[in-house]
Amino acid sequence: MNNQFFVVFGAPDFEEQKAREICKNLNIPTATATFHENPCTAGNASKANGFVLDEGCVIPLNPKLILFECGESASVGFDVVIICDHHKPNDPGFGFPPERFWEGSSIGQLCNFLQVEPTPELLLVAAADHCPAAAYRGLCPGIDPVEFSKFRLGRKIEFFQTQPEKFPNKQTFADLVNTIHEAQQQLKQAPQIEGFKDVRALGYVDELLEAAFGLGVAYISETQDRKTGEKKIVCGGHTTPEMIQIFQTWASSLDGVSHIYGDPVRGFAGAVFEKA
Repeated sequence: MNNQFFVVFGAPDFEEQKAREICKNLNIPTATATFHENPCTAGNASKANGFVLDEGCVIPLNPKLILFECGESASVGFDVVIICDHHKPNDPGFGFPPERFWEGSSIGQLCNFLQVEPTPELLLVAAADHCPAAAYRGLCPGIDPVEFSKFRLGRKIEFFQTQPEKFPNKQTFADLVNTIHEAQQQLKQAPQIEGFKDVRALGYVDELLEAAFGLGVAYISETQDRKTGEKKIVCGGHTTPEMIQIFQTWASSLDGVSHIYGDPVRGFAGAVFEKA
C-alpha cells in the first residue's frame, strides 16, 4: 500500500522534481538525502548517510523505504524495498540500452514499482535523464528528436527558474540558447584527440553537454567539484561504447586517479582524482 512507502531523494534536478510530484499525487511522504547532515549534491549523493524529512511529511507506520538516486546508507536502518538508480554497475537501471530507456531511468523504475503508467511527458523526462544523446539521434522508441529537443531545453529553463539566485543568466530561452551557442564556439575551436574535442584547458564550460549534443560531437573536459575540491576529467556528448572504453582505459593510466566511473551504453564516463 502506498501509505507504507516513503521516498528519499538524492540531488535535485528536473527528473527528481517530477518524481516528487508523483509521490505528492499519491500521498507518499518524501525526504531529502544528506551527507554529514547537509543536503546531498550530485557529487556526493552516492555517499549519502542520512536524510531529513521534507516539510509536512512524517514517517509512516511499518515504513518501506524507496531510495531515489542516493546511497544505500541514507536508509539509516530502515527497510529498503527498492533502489531507483542507473549510475553505478550494481544499480537496477545501469547499462540499459536506449530501447529500454523507461526501465533504465530512475523515474521509470519508480513509476513501475508504484504502478504509475508512463505519460508522454514522463517518457520524455526518462529519455532526457537516461540517454539524451540517443534520444537526439532518434534511438529511443516513441521519442521524436525534434519534440525531445524542445522539451529538454524548455524543462531546463523551468528548472533554472526555480533557482534564479543560482542561475541568474539562464532565466529565459534566449539566455539558454546564447549560453549553448557560446559553448559550441568553444567546442569548434578545441583540438581533437581520439575523436574527442578536448576542452580540458578551458575548465568549466557552461552547457557543454547541450552544446555537444547540438553539434553531434564528443568531448573531454576537466572540472573541480566546488564543494569537495575533487578534480574530475569527464567525457560526454555524442559518444559510442567504444569511445567510452577508450576513455576509461586512458584515464585509468593517469596519476592520482582515485576511481573511474561511467556507462558505455549510456555514453558517459569520468575519472575522479585524489585530493591534493
